[in-house]
Amino acid sequence: MVTTPDPAALLAAAAAAGVPAVALGQTGGDAARFQGLATLSLADLKASHEAFFPGLMG
Repeated sequence: MVTTPDPAALLAAAAAAGVPAVALGQTGGDAARFQGLATLSLADLKASHEAFFPGLMG
């Protein structure tokens, strides 16, 4: 997943390189919004990310 201010240019570059790509939603503010699927709090995503390895390693 990447974020860009110009998704059309990124999708065009991916297509030109033969790399499948799709726009999933938008980021900004305090959440990631996935078109019609979900809105996820960036604070919650950060907490989950930062807790993964400590939780895995005990």
